[in-house]
Amino acid sequence: MKYRRTKTVILTFLIISSVILSVKVWFNEELWPGGYNFFIMLRNTPVISKIFNSDDTYSMPKENLSKPQKIVITNKAERSVVYNSDTAFNGVNDIVKSFLTYTLSEPASVVTSADAPDDEWYNVLRNDELLDTRSIYMDFSLAYTPELFAHINGIQSSWLGNDVSAVKEFIIAPVDGDGVDVLLYVKDYNTEAVKKYYVAYSGRDLIDKAITRYTTHSENTNSFSFELNLNEATGGIGSGIVQKILLDSMVIVSTNTGQQPVIESKNPLAEDGFDLREMLGVFKYPSLSPRHYTDSAGTEFFVENYSVLKIYPEGIVEYTADKDSMGIEISDKPLSLYETLNRAIEFSEKVSVDCAEEISILRLSS
Repeated sequence: MKYRRTKTVILTFLIISSVILSVKVWFNEELWPGGYNFFIMLRNTPVISKIFNSDDTYSMPKENLSKPQKIVITNKAERSVVYNSDTAFNGVNDIVKSFLTYTLSEPASVVTSADAPDDEWYNVLRNDELLDTRSIYMDFSLAYTPELFAHINGIQSSWLGNDVSAVKEFIIAPVDGDGVDVLLYVKDYNTEAVKKYYVAYSGRDLIDKAITRYTTHSENTNSFSFELNLNEATGGIGSGIVQKILLDSMVIVSTNTGQQPVIESKNPLAEDGFDLREMLGVFKYPSLSPRHYTDSAGTEFFVENYSVLKIYPEGIVEYTADKDSMGIEISDKPLSLYETLNRAIEFSEKVSVDCAEEISILRLSS
């Protein structure tokens, strides 16, 4: 009987240990090609996030930061521009993100690399029926260090930092060659130098299908500024004519006239029934501050001993501390840039209070 109980205890311990270790592996190791963690979304749930709480936490807005601002797909004479707010965005983004995460995390996937001249960067994007150009251009809303870009995309480490100092734009161009399936162009945001990588990629057919699918029957009314010579003062305009208004080479210009949607601002803080007490608590302010007043412009001021909190009528929340040491502490120990970003996002989520939908499309500036 004693032997049987001992065996039961040992078996129970081994089973529990196996379950715990398996879950740890699922949530902490990169199980999928390119470092994509299938279980990362589950990790964001309240119950599981408490179990796996760490400095390398994951928040929903961070997933938004890993998405390009726009994706331009060129297929010879056809072209499609997909923005991150479009319904078709997720489909093509999943394909290009899989390629990027795989390539940037697998040095062996790069057959060779070379410096590319500026004109090659533009030529691979040209939308011309006489050219056999097939490419996918990705423009992120912010330039990242290669290390931070890798972390945001679920990659623990990447070789890209050895070649470029900051990244914002990429081009994927399928090619045919021995051991090479795709060309990856990366522009250094700081120097504008272009690196070209010859990549062996087993998912090449998915890229081909995406280019065909998202450009077939598209109404091509979009051009890059450089294709219309709107990026140069005199180039391609005519003798003696100087263009006074210039556009960045990569700006998309629509050649189609039409009425565009009107953008209106919304301030959830000004809505009836909105309670500021929870937001004030995030900034360590008492809910009923005696030093609270509203100026003639409608800006609310909350004043404490070492800081001021302003809430503007248009919904901007501005917090200022007299000294750095008196500011809001997001950690009691030094953090990496990636960890600091996550903590800042988590703090923003708390500040948003009942604005969950708005904070889900959070963007950074730098």
